[in-house]
Amino acid sequence: MPSDGKTNKALRDKYFTQLDDENKWMCVCGKVISQAKNKGYTNLINHLKLLHSDYQMDEKNQSLDKFVTIQASSSVSRKAKNYFCWIEWICSELRPFSFVESEYTRKYCSLEPICRNTLTKIMNLVTRRVERKITTTLPSVFAIIIDGWTKSSTHYVGVFASYLENDTRTHVLLGFSPLLEETSLGASQHFEYLNFILNLYGKSFNNVVCIIADNCETNKALSRLCKVPMIGCASHRFNLAVTEYLSPFSSILNKVHSLMTKLKTVKLSAKLRLHTHLKPVVQNDTRWSSAHEMIKRYTRLRPVLDQHFNDEQILLDFFLTPRENQELANLSETMDILNSVTVALQKDDIDMSSVRLLFDEVLRRVESLDKQHKYLHTDSPIVKDPDFENGIVKIIEKNFGSLNSNERLACQKLESPFEIEVESAIVESADFATQVLKNKRARIENSSGYINCDFLEPTSNRLERLFSSAGICFTDLRQSLSPLHFEEQIFLKENKKFWDIKLVQEAVNEL
Repeated sequence: MPSDGKTNKALRDKYFTQLDDENKWMCVCGKVISQAKNKGYTNLINHLKLLHSDYQMDEKNQSLDKFVTIQASSSVSRKAKNYFCWIEWICSELRPFSFVESEYTRKYCSLEPICRNTLTKIMNLVTRRVERKITTTLPSVFAIIIDGWTKSSTHYVGVFASYLENDTRTHVLLGFSPLLEETSLGASQHFEYLNFILNLYGKSFNNVVCIIADNCETNKALSRLCKVPMIGCASHRFNLAVTEYLSPFSSILNKVHSLMTKLKTVKLSAKLRLHTHLKPVVQNDTRWSSAHEMIKRYTRLRPVLDQHFNDEQILLDFFLTPRENQELANLSETMDILNSVTVALQKDDIDMSSVRLLFDEVLRRVESLDKQHKYLHTDSPIVKDPDFENGIVKIIEKNFGSLNSNERLACQKLESPFEIEVESAIVESADFATQVLKNKRARIENSSGYINCDFLEPTSNRLERLFSSAGICFTDLRQSLSPLHFEEQIFLKENKKFWDIKLVQEAVNEL
């Protein structure tokens, strides 16, 4: 690209905004550059070359142009740009609000300083606007994903809406806050909370096709109160099944766990570091996969232990016998299979049909798994609405002819409401032949009589990931953080696609 004055001026106008100080220019990335008036554009162009080397790629540019479309608008004030950058930074990285008042943040950050009270005030205004935007975006049919999380004696309930947008599975965080009545955590309290959330967005249980949640009795009772079918979390079912499968091996697993615990002591850890960089891994009670990780680590540490630790008296009672080692090796092979299923259930694009296929195959490969038919089979008692779940699998697989009467009744809310509407929605400007062919294509596309069920997730893992990030944010050093501000920070992070600098400008106009 030629570096003539006209081109450089165009780059300046495109990527920089002049501040009150005529010698200061703010790049669309937020960096403030000093460039003396009437002294050319050297500093500005050097900034683009150093930090935005792809600025010359006009059509292919994905970094600066993204900022330009959002930020480079004459209708957006410098104050709104500054607030937008702070809110995006604090919410995206879940930083404490006091970060904006830190001495070193203000020393090394090019953004104009603000106080935490101003930050939370703007965040509240932005949150209200995002809620109104979601209200106009939510379709008439969607699924609810719900789960609970307890931190520091406060029980939070997270609610996602799952629906299709341009044939793509889309999620919106509707709420993440304590129950309206915290003295009881029963189904009725969850029902009131969920009803409140739906009313906030102008919806009701008539718009909800199902609830996706863990297979506990509270969620089953909640489903009955809402008069909405329930999809039990497949990951929860699988975790229960594998935990029961591992119970006969508890003695050998406890022995390995004790060995690993001993190796974590100061002296033995120091000795272990002399021979390997690997550290001991212990299992925990919440996830069976920790036992798998412990076995894999023991397998890798075993040569080191046999060679350098066989004289440690404190470990003699915890070394495995040759038979136990062989038994553990056989168990490890099976656990590799089970772990692969756990990983597959975490994928965002997995559907009910894929879960059914995985469960059937793992039951075939591991015959003793779930031998009591408690968890993984289609007729397992833990499944609250087997007709609904089985019906969804058949609809996804387009096996409509095999739907029995009970499954058709359970999937009544999934029946397509569009066939008649499409046939009657004739475009007046189209000729007769075009109208006939368009209606024929519409009838073929809707011949199943059911809507696309790809938005019906088989797990509530999305909320588990949300709780993990929330736990990183809500540390012991942030115990004074109010639930309202905590919810707003998580809400804006998860729903980033619904707000931009123009929406922040609208919030600023209210101040």
